[in-house]
Amino acid sequence: MAIAGVLVKVKQGMEYSISSSMKNITGVEVHNIEDGHIVSVIEATDVNEIKNLSSIIEQLDGVLVVLPTYINHEDFHILSA
Repeated sequence: MAIAGVLVKVKQGMEYSISSSMKNITGVEVHNIEDGHIVSVIEATDVNEIKNLSSIIEQLDGVLVVLPTYINHEDFHILSA
């Protein structure tokens, strides 16, 4: 599983319409909205999917840029004896 925190910079006044669209994207959670910025977490199976979901967000009307603040990837394997 991969998790990324992202800051989405958007056009002023479009924060709530963009965040509403973002909430409809599977794996995307919106955590805060403030003055042209949306703080979000993206959960995916791998880092490539994080990249794809970030690209989808960037294509939303009014989005200026998606900036990752952290990315964590954990790959768990269960070993059997």
